[in-house]
Amino acid sequence: RLCGVFDKQLVIWGVRDGKRLASLDHPAAVRSVEWSPDGKRLATAGGDKVIRLWDAATGKLIRAFDKFPKPLDGMSGSLPIAWNPDNRGLWVPLGQDAAQLDTETGRVSPPEHFSNGYEVESLALAADGDSLLVREGYGWTFLRDRDGTRRLLGQHLGQPQWHPDARRFLGGSWFGQRGYDTRRGQRLGTLWTGVTGGHWLCVGPDGHYRGSAGVESQFVYVALLDDGSQRTFTPAEFAKAFGWANDPAKARLLKLDP
Repeated sequence: RLCGVFDKQLVIWGVRDGKRLASLDHPAAVRSVEWSPDGKRLATAGGDKVIRLWDAATGKLIRAFDKFPKPLDGMSGSLPIAWNPDNRGLWVPLGQDAAQLDTETGRVSPPEHFSNGYEVESLALAADGDSLLVREGYGWTFLRDRDGTRRLLGQHLGQPQWHPDARRFLGGSWFGQRGYDTRRGQRLGTLWTGVTGGHWLCVGPDGHYRGSAGVESQFVYVALLDDGSQRTFTPAEFAKAFGWANDPAKARLLKLDP
C-alpha cells in the first residue's frame, strides 16, 4: 500500500492494482506521516501539534495525543516522527529535544536533548530499534543507543537513511550522498549525482574515485603542503606530483573496512 498526503487528507492506494483503498480526513495540515512497521496503522503529526493514530485498513481515527512535557515542535515547524519496531513506541520532536510516546498508554518518556542550538529536523530509527539518529537544524547529527547513550557524530552528514544492517547510514544533502559507519565513527564514501556537465562522481574515504567519462575535468585535489600552505591540483597534476595512482575499485560509497 501507498499513502499520499494532500494538505488535510491522506489517501491510501493499493500498489499492485492502483485502487483507492481508504481516505483519511485530517483535522489539520499534515506535517508528517509514518506507517507502523506491521503496516496496520498510520501515525500523523499535524500542524495543530497533535499526534494521531489511524487504522490503515478502515481510515478511522484510533487515538489522538496532545499532551507532551514540552511543545511538539521541530525545525521551521516540521514534525518528524519515527516508529519503534515494536509497533508501539513512537519518537516525536519536542523542540531541541526528542522523546518516545507510548501509543498504548499515552505516556511520554523524559525529553532528551539533541541540539547544538537549533530544533530537531529529522528522526531516523534503525531497523533493530537500537539506534536513533537525530539531525538538528544546524546540520549536527546525534546518535542515541538503546541504553540512552548519546553521541555527536558530526555536522553536515545529510538527512540520514539507515542501511538494513543498523550500522551504516546514507545522508543526503546538496553536498551529495554520504556514507557513515556508526560503529567506528567514520565517514565512508561520498556520491555526487549532479556534477556539472551531466557527470556523476563517487569518492571513497581515502580519495580514490570513479565516475562518468570525463568527470576528471570537473574536480580538483587540494593538498596541504609541508610548509602549511595549500595548493590545488587537477587529478593528473596530483598523480604526477605525489605519485598517486587512483584505483576506481576502492571508490566505494558504503564499503566497510575488514
